[in-house]
Amino acid sequence: MHRLPTAVKIILILGLIGIFCWTALAFAVYIKEELTPEPKEADCIIVLGAKVNPDRSPSVSLERRVMKALQVYEKGLAPYIIACGGQGSDEPCSEAEAMRDWFMANGVPEDAILLDDTSTSTEENLANAKAIMGSNGLKTCIITTNAYHLTRALWLAEDAGLDAQGAAALNNKTFITRTRMRYREAVSWVFYFLGI
Repeated sequence: MHRLPTAVKIILILGLIGIFCWTALAFAVYIKEELTPEPKEADCIIVLGAKVNPDRSPSVSLERRVMKALQVYEKGLAPYIIACGGQGSDEPCSEAEAMRDWFMANGVPEDAILLDDTSTSTEENLANAKAIMGSNGLKTCIITTNAYHLTRALWLAEDAGLDAQGAAALNNKTFITRTRMRYREAVSWVFYFLGI
């Protein structure tokens, strides 16, 4: 009978432990999604950026974020929307501009929409939104992003000194995509905890 060398066994065991821990963390991402309370009134809604399609329409992720933000706005929970997101190299306009156009097409007045059209990460979204809030006398916010992303977004908002609640938008349509995004977010949780 052929036996694996000890070093290979150790590598396999460590690999299995890593996969188990990664899966457990991805499951924790899912559990946190389910535990997000509905938001209460605030001064504004911050919509975190996501990809824009070549025709300037929101991608599936971004569309779900703006739909949730519109729902919160129409409930009267906040009078302003801060649309966050710069322009990626493969995008026809900034994410903030695409959101503004979508909101206006869905009945939100232009003067209720504030733009951060330069940020390129969640951290920058929140830092720029905080500056916009400060210059407009806004103190409290509701952060809108996809459910898998909301927990870490709220951690980052707290780190940035924002008085924030969350409004979880639906995740992507397919089970495979939702699972992939949760596994990716699990890695982001590790980076967050490590301060990377």
